[in-house]
Amino acid sequence: MEQLFSRLKDNGLKMVNLLNNENYRGDELMQALNERNKLFEVIYNTEFTGQYLDQIKELIDQNAQIMALIEQKKSTLLQNFTNFQKNSKKIMKYLKQGG
Repeated sequence: MEQLFSRLKDNGLKMVNLLNNENYRGDELMQALNERNKLFEVIYNTEFTGQYLDQIKELIDQNAQIMALIEQKKSTLLQNFTNFQKNSKKIMKYLKQGG
C-alpha cells in the first residue's frame, strides 16, 4: 500500500510539473492522468484501514491542485481556439472579398 501511495504522489507531482510548464505535451499529461486513474482504482477496490486516511487526504488535495491547473489550461486553450477561429473567419472573409 505504501508503494501505491508513493507512486500516486510521484504521479501527481509529474502532472503538476507538466501543467505548470507552458510547453507541456498533452500526450504526456494524458498518460499521467490515465496512470493516476488506474492507481486510484486500486485504492477504491481495496479495503484499507484508517491508518491510510491521512495519505489518501493528501492525494485528494493533490487532485484538487491538478484539477485547478487543468481548468486553467482548459480556459487558456479555449480562448486561444476562439481567437484562432475568429482570425480564420476574418481571413476567409478578406479572401472572399478579393484579398
